Amino acid sequence: MPGLRNNNNLPVAHPREVHAKVERFKQQLDREFRSAAVEPATKAGIPGPVPCGYDEDRREVRPTESPDVNPYLQPWYVDHSPYMFTSHSWATAKSIAEAVAALQKITDRLKRSGWRIAAFKQDSKGLWELAAEAPGGGYGASARAPIPGPGSEQRVVFTVSSSCFRHPDAHPAGGPASSPG
Repeated sequence: MPGLRNNNNLPVAHPREVHAKVERFKQQLDREFRSAAVEPATKAGIPGPVPCGYDEDRREVRPTESPDVNPYLQPWYVDHSPYMFTSHSWATAKSIAEAVAALQKITDRLKRSGWRIAAFKQDSKGLWELAAEAPGGGYGASARAPIPGPGSEQRVVFTVSSSCFRHPDAHPAGGPASSPG
């Protein structure tokens, strides 16, 4: 039926590849935070799968090949399609001024390294927000500061995520395939 909303136009990619790219971009942001003199959280931000796309078109995924290792133990394991990976983390700062300055430095450094800055603005409550697209597109990051942490600590919270993809094991055989960007 023409015009029916579904997930057929989404690119197809294996979760292992998408997870690796999100992890690589998350590590880049961790380095940028350290260079801006704020320390990223060490136990946060492991990329995890999230459902996306239209609910009525979501499918369960059953592996077509026997894995060498139980797939449930893999950080990239996804049992639904379509999916996306996202990683949430934060960096700590000693003051509001330090958190905002770090976000401004990171914005400049990302721009110089090829990221497209879609937005960098302050809202009416004083919260600074950054939205950026990774080089090559399809992956992005967002950050906000200052966010109160425990005690007098301030945080810059950030998220790295992929676009929405269809799982190759849920895609009909012989259909189009796509790389993870």
